[in-house]
Amino acid sequence: AWQKICEISRREFDQVYQRLGVHLEEK
Repeated sequence: AWQKICEISRREFDQVYQRLGVHLEEK
């Protein structure tokens, strides 16, 4: 169960990080 939670969190984090990464690059 922990592995599934980590995978979901990792996917969500990747999506958020990608959006933030784009904003950081723009700055």
